[in-house]
Formats: sequence, structure tokens, C-alpha cells
Amino acid sequence: AFENINIFPEPMIMLMGMVKDANPANADISPASMQHILPDTTSLDWSDRGASVLPAGSLRLKKLQRLNINGNLISALHPMPLLTELWMESNALQAVPDSISALTNLSLLSMAQNRLVSIPATLPVHLPSLATLRLANNLLDVLPDSLSALTSLTLLDISKNRIAAASPCLQELSTLSSLVLTGNKPLIASKLPL
Repeated sequence: AFENINIFPEPMIMLMGMVKDANPANADISPASMQHILPDTTSLDWSDRGASVLPAGSLRLKKLQRLNINGNLISALHPMPLLTELWMESNALQAVPDSISALTNLSLLSMAQNRLVSIPATLPVHLPSLATLRLANNLLDVLPDSLSALTSLTLLDISKNRIAAASPCLQELSTLSSLVLTGNKPLIASKLPL
């Protein structure tokens, strides 16, 4: 019954995940079929596809607010002015894509399980609404001082990295309510916000 789904109702939550669950025998939606997705779609799950780019049809999704591209090899994004959540875990990223700086409405950014060695100092300045930042399981050894510009940040997960010293910027994150540090080198606890 679901073999020929090309047009989906609006708005969709976990769009591709629903189609996978509804029809496990035909789990892949071809990039060509993306042109039939309604432009009013607000949420897209394009996870675990091994893709290196977003499908061309995603350019039509002008109202997209949530994007899950976990488990791919995507390293650049096109402008998505309304995007508030970006899940970009397990993409083998070695650097934060420059295109993320243009996503100024992000409230959640998850880039866990990549190979990030640093966070660009300019990134926090471009993400004033960011409340959740997940950077677990990367290769980070320091945090940029500019992280203190994230004045809306409530959750910071930097677990399982190589961070050995608490960054002074952590003390300036007055809205931070959850800080996850497990799996790093022993930290000097007296420098952490409590």
C-alpha cells in the first residue's frame, strides 16, 4: 500500500523515518521523489543514507524547521532561514561546516560522533538562539572563549572528547543548566560553573 508514496501530507514530523517504518521492504525514498514533497514540510529525517549531499528537492523546503541528517557524509548545507534544529551526528566531519553560521535561528545543534578537532571562534556569534549544543564523541581538546556569546545555551554536551582543562568561557554561560563532561581527561573542577 505504501510502495508508491510520492506526496506526503503537511506538516510532517520525521518524514523519511515514517516512510521507512511504514514500508520496511521499500525503505529508500529516491532523491528524485523529493521533488514531490510539499514545500510546507517543516521536518525532514534524511538520516542513515550514506549521502554526501542533501537531495535537490530539499531546496524547495522553505519552511523546514527540523533537519536530521545523522549517519551521512554531508558537510555543507544550503540556506535554511527557519531551521531551528539540526541533527548532524556521525557524518565523519573533521570541521564545522561554514554553512552552519548562516543558520541563525538554530536552537539545537547536534554534531556528536564526528571527528571535530575545533569549534570556529566565529560560530557562537552567529547562533544567538542556540539553547542545546551536543558535541560528544569528537576530538576536541579546547573550547573557544567565544562560546560565552551563546547567551541562550542551557545544555552543553562535550563528553568523550580530549578536553583536559575547563575553559574560562564556561563560567560566563549564566543560562547553562546542564553541562556533560564525562569521558574527558580529569578536569580542574574549581573552574567549572556550579
